[in-house]
Amino acid sequence: MFGFCRLCSTVSASRERAPEEVIAAIHEQLADFTGITALEDDVTMIVMKII
Repeated sequence: MFGFCRLCSTVSASRERAPEEVIAAIHEQLADFTGITALEDDVTMIVMKII
C-alpha cells in the first residue's frame, strides 16, 4: 500500500511548490510505486495552500 506516511513525505517535500506541482509529484510517486501495474481505483486530489 502506498500509505499515509509516504503521501505525507511527498507533500512535505513539495510544500514550496504550486498546487499543480504537488499533485504532479504525488502522481509521480504513485507511478514509481505501482510500476506498470494499473491502479484499481480512481485517484482524486485537491491541494490547497494556506497563505
